[in-house]
Amino acid sequence: MTHPLTSRSFDLVATFSARELRLSCPIDESDRARLLDQLDCMSFKHRFHGLELRSGLECFLNTAHLVRVNLLEELPGIEVLTVPKPPPQRREAIVAERAKSDVRVYLRVWVRGVPAPILHSDIELDAWGCISCALDEGARFIAFADEDAEDLIYGTDHIDAVEMIDPYYFDDDQLAEFLERYDPQPEFDLPQPPADSDVPF
Repeated sequence: MTHPLTSRSFDLVATFSARELRLSCPIDESDRARLLDQLDCMSFKHRFHGLELRSGLECFLNTAHLVRVNLLEELPGIEVLTVPKPPPQRREAIVAERAKSDVRVYLRVWVRGVPAPILHSDIELDAWGCISCALDEGARFIAFADEDAEDLIYGTDHIDAVEMIDPYYFDDDQLAEFLERYDPQPEFDLPQPPADSDVPF
């Protein structure tokens, strides 16, 4: 008899220096343990720390700018059903299938001094591979072409975080949720009672 796999689910909340807005992303129990281990090993040096949060979501955090990381359990004390991670051979097949698609990804770049993250669309998947390698290797700059075919270059010393969102893995509603997460909420005027002159009797 097999039992369903369960795991605790967390919300990672990253606070950066000189930034009011905090980055928030989902993380599971195994990734939480890996994050804590790796940050402990990195205690004597600063670099970008990469997180593969789930298929279609990746994030790099600049540890030099991190003030605090909160790992908030979404349902304290309750383990939730999880989809088992595929074995290495199946994972390689999934990556190969994804590579055949021409779907382009989104990048959300958290730049110091800019209150909200900057969203870039229509980024080549190969370009993201180069960017993630550059961040992992401690490069001083990252470069890519955006949706306007404009070449962009960011200095990594001035980046708090870089997120990648891959539409290949999400339906429209899920994608909209991830893309709109940090959009400012529209301001609505409160309804006002009618003026005396508006009442016809």
